Amino acid sequence: MSERVAAQVLLTFGDQAEIVADVPPEERAEPARYPAAEIATAVGVPVSDLPASG
Repeated sequence: MSERVAAQVLLTFGDQAEIVADVPPEERAEPARYPAAEIATAVGVPVSDLPASG
């Protein structure tokens, strides 16, 4: 069984999205990187709508 957890995309680096779980700060791990296209598809938005690095 899988559990869904809300996550926040901090920013993207090239084709990678850096995300953190939307949990209390004391429960957060280091940000993880996943393919930006995979994240965008999962939430139904274009990759260009994900936060981008400066």
